[in-house]
Amino acid sequence: MTATMPTQKPGRSVQEVGTPREFLDAVEARFGRILWDLAANESNHVVDNWLGPGSPIPDSFSSAWHAYGGMLWLNPPYDDIGKWSQKCAHEGELGASIQMLIPAAIGTNYFREWIWPYATVRALSPRLTFVGHTQSYPKDLMLCEFGVERTGFECWRWKP
Repeated sequence: MTATMPTQKPGRSVQEVGTPREFLDAVEARFGRILWDLAANESNHVVDNWLGPGSPIPDSFSSAWHAYGGMLWLNPPYDDIGKWSQKCAHEGELGASIQMLIPAAIGTNYFREWIWPYATVRALSPRLTFVGHTQSYPKDLMLCEFGVERTGFECWRWKP
């Protein structure tokens, strides 16, 4: 029997999905309480303090993340991860503590330029099922931690 891959929808995939609470609980248990959600909207923010459409700060990129303090959460739209990665790298250098959840695409330019030199990378297992979906995301994900001493790469089994 041959396995079939899910149909890809370049440019048409849903870009605003919620992170499952079970995964967020695991992140907070390991790294501390999330104080700000950096890329959210009225229906998917994970804490009361959030940036994005419908918030007092609708443009996350115009904000100085390092000024917020505490742990910052980022599950960005996956259509332009490069610009989010670059912002994370710069803000991490200024002292922001950011956890960014993205597909594990280690062959990309943004990974080589903005993630690997600046973040601790954690490959995640098992795969996540985003809020409102019935199947897990079809690709592996990674959690990139910016703003701390870079320790390289780790496989994190966030759910036993």
